[in-house]
Amino acid sequence: NIVTNAADGIVTEAEKLYSADLNLLVEEVYGQIITGKADLDSFDNFVEEYNRLGGQEWTEQVNASRK
Repeated sequence: NIVTNAADGIVTEAEKLYSADLNLLVEEVYGQIITGKADLDSFDNFVEEYNRLGGQEWTEQVNASRK
C-alpha cells in the first residue's frame, strides 16, 4: 500500500463540514498559480484563507487522531 497523505482514511467532523469548500479553494488557487494568473507569493494568503475556512480545525483533528 502506498500512503500519499498521512490523513488518508481518517475522517473527521471538520472534514465533513469543510472539505467541499476547502477542496474548491485548493483547486482554484493551485490552478491560478500554475497558469500564472496568480503569483507564488499568493500562496501565503491561500494558507491563511484555508485555515480560516476550517483547514486549521481539520488539521488539528487529524493530528489528534494520529496520537
